[in-house]
Amino acid sequence: MYRIIAFLVASLAFASASISEELCVAGVCQVEVQFDTGSTEPLPEDAQAYVQLLDVSLMDVAAAPIAGKRIAVSELPMTIDLLFDPAVIDERFTYVATVEIISDRKRIYRNTQSYPVLTKGAQKSVSVMLDAMQ
Repeated sequence: MYRIIAFLVASLAFASASISEELCVAGVCQVEVQFDTGSTEPLPEDAQAYVQLLDVSLMDVAAAPIAGKRIAVSELPMTIDLLFDPAVIDERFTYVATVEIISDRKRIYRNTQSYPVLTKGAQKSVSVMLDAMQ
């Protein structure tokens, strides 16, 4: 029993260390999210991007937000760094980046595909393509 517990503790420590060493500075980690619509049409003046890092590990449960940032956006493509606490990342779990662009309180663009980051071989940066909402 002691060996199993020691192995689990060592595994979790190793997982946290690998995230920390690759992405973190002074105890804060980041994921780089670039996004674009692929359209040449200009965005509305009041457009805002909402970028999130989500834990999507559990089925039939809403995704748990890890980090998020809302920022005015006038030109695409755009890149945003999301800062997060490495203590909340578990190598066994699945994390994705999501982006939506809002104007006049309506979602006008969002990603409709999954963009994994951080764990299970995924990168620390991702390029997200957004689709227009009808």
